[in-house]
Parts: sequence; C-alpha cells; structure tokens
Amino acid sequence: MRGRLQRLTRRYSHVARQRGSAIRKAAKAFELVYFGNIHHDDDHNPVLGFTTSITHIDQHFSVGNFEGYNIRLLDRFDTVRMGGTKEHAQNWCVVEVQLQEQTDLPHICLVPTGNTSGEYHRLFTSVYRLQPLNNTLFHTHSMEVHGRFQILAPTSRTRDVETTLTSPLVMGIAGRFWPHGIELKGDTLYVYITDHRLSSTVIMSTISSALWLAHSLDAAKSD
Repeated sequence: MRGRLQRLTRRYSHVARQRGSAIRKAAKAFELVYFGNIHHDDDHNPVLGFTTSITHIDQHFSVGNFEGYNIRLLDRFDTVRMGGTKEHAQNWCVVEVQLQEQTDLPHICLVPTGNTSGEYHRLFTSVYRLQPLNNTLFHTHSMEVHGRFQILAPTSRTRDVETTLTSPLVMGIAGRFWPHGIELKGDTLYVYITDHRLSSTVIMSTISSALWLAHSLDAAKSD
C-alpha cells in the first residue's frame, strides 16, 4: 500500500514541487521554519485531524509561532477509495493552529457544501459520531452560511456547538473560509485547502483567516 502511494507521489512530482514552492513562500511570510518531508516514525507530535491515516504522506512541513499562536503547515497526500470505485490521489494542504484559551471544544467540522465525497469522503464514512446539525441550527444562522457549509458535530453536544458557533462568528467563517474545510477539536483548529494547484496567496490568506478564527474563539472563551 505504501509503495503504491510512493509511486503515485512520484507521478505527481511536478505538482508536488509547485505545491512545495507555494508552501515555502507562505511559511516564510509567517516566519515559520521549513523542515520538508516527515514520516510516520519520526519522533514528533503528528498533525492529526480527519485526514490522518496509516498511509498518508506528509511533505513540506513547516512550524512556528506567529502573533502568539503556534502554527503548523504541511501538504498531506493519500489515496481515497469511495465505495467500490477506483482509488484516486488526494492532497490536502493543512493549516493547524493551537488555541490558547479554548481547551474543550466539541468536535465540529464545517464541510464546503457539495463535498460529501473525494476530499471529505473519509470524514463521512469513518467519523460516525458526527451528524449534520444544519437543521437544528437553522434559526440562528443565515441562509448564506447553510448554503456554503454543512455543519457536522456530535448531537450530544448541540448546545455547545450553538454556544461556539455564534451567528456573527459563522458569518465571518462563511465569508473568509469557503471553499476550504474547517475542523475544530479540543484545543486545535485545522483548515483544509483542497485546491489541486496551490498558490502562496491562497495559503497566506487562509493562515490569516485561521488566526482570526483562533483569536475569535479564544476571545469568546475569556469573556
């Protein structure tokens, strides 16, 4: 399995070089240290989130602190099998931000509308405790929000989700993040960029948005 992934990685080497160039430029702009490729058996705290698997390959790993927030940035490659269909290669550029005040956020995923397969297939097929809550939250959020994101979370923590995803916050999310996916869990924020051709401009804008969201969540906790 891992050998097949490595062959696919070589096949997309020109894409990987372009993605790497964009990530390095974005990392430099946010004063992150670029380390390159990392492996499952490396002695480090891995970047988690729903894209984690025993077969994923992480490239262009960068880490640092900006405006008081610990940030990690990488390009994650894996293959995704949807039902009985053929495997296809998938990349996620992952931005991870460690929150400062929030430590027990419910597991929340905001999936761009229409993306129930491909990039987010694993989320819908393996994290069964997450259920769509758009109908439950319909009265507190605008149509724009529900038109852009499917909100997934454990139904047992619906009240916590309502407290966390206030209407002003979600409006800001809709305007800043779409079409990127968001995952919140515990004290960590993940943002997933699924563009096939990455640009440093998109990555830098996404990191700025992630810092805005991290600050907004922490400020709400400290109020």
